[in-house]
Amino acid sequence: GDIDYFDEDFFMYKEDIDLGYRLLWAGYKNMYTPKAVAYHDRTAVKLARKNKKRYFVLDNSKDSNVIEKIILKISKEIIKKKILERNISSVTAILITDATGFSYSNKFYANFKRGLEIRKIKAHIKTQAIGIYIPELNLRLPLSISNFKAYYDERKALKEILNSELFDDLKSFLLENFSFENFENKIPLLGDAMYSNSNELIDLSFENGLLPIFKIKKPLHNDIKSPQRKKVKEIYDKYKNSIFRQRFNIEGIFGNVKNKFNCYVNAVTFEVAKNLVYMKFLAYLFVIFFIFFQLSIFYFKFLILGL
Repeated sequence: GDIDYFDEDFFMYKEDIDLGYRLLWAGYKNMYTPKAVAYHDRTAVKLARKNKKRYFVLDNSKDSNVIEKIILKISKEIIKKKILERNISSVTAILITDATGFSYSNKFYANFKRGLEIRKIKAHIKTQAIGIYIPELNLRLPLSISNFKAYYDERKALKEILNSELFDDLKSFLLENFSFENFENKIPLLGDAMYSNSNELIDLSFENGLLPIFKIKKPLHNDIKSPQRKKVKEIYDKYKNSIFRQRFNIEGIFGNVKNKFNCYVNAVTFEVAKNLVYMKFLAYLFVIFFIFFQLSIFYFKFLILGL
């Protein structure tokens, strides 16, 4: 009764994952029963065949949005539980954006590539992320993950994220749970110099209540003429020696995901590879959730009950 049923916002797929997490958060246990059998009145599995192998295919738009929603939902739950656990009244949050790459299709070639070299492989996923760093908790998590084709413009990718309904949900959560008095009552967003080259992106950031702390360099032979870039230059100069140093945390998130789950996905098509990248971030959050909360429960039982 306290868990309710499947979330109707999940059109198809992943509703069982969402229900499983809600059960965990409510104190129940999820059990794996390999002998259990479920019967369907009608078959509704979508399959693709290539070289006599079968691959599950996830819908390009709907399923990706569902996984993005689950990633944000789990991160929000971890943050709320950590704030409650530490009993902190005023908490600051810093958003950081960047992109990384995951290769697919050619594993042998990908094994010799790292960092920027991955992006030179045509068969790779461009992952645009917005992460969060909470200084009071020393916690960094991915909040928004969106996957695109190779060489997709990171500025366009970020604009798509900022224009999405999911970002509205993310923004509401931040304003309800964090204090931004030290940032002109705006949500700080850290990014490298690439993002400061787009006046449209800068305007969109301000419209969304963000404080764009983008690295910006003065041209060698003339002054910055754009009023948007001048404003960003002022903001960057103000925070470059303090807050901007936290930009490395987004690289830390990428590094953790790749170290635990590899920078390669075993897929031959873009659509399958894209969704497998989402699963890497989902699995990473599951590990964090388990470490933070499940192990603490086991430790509590060991100390108090002697189990």
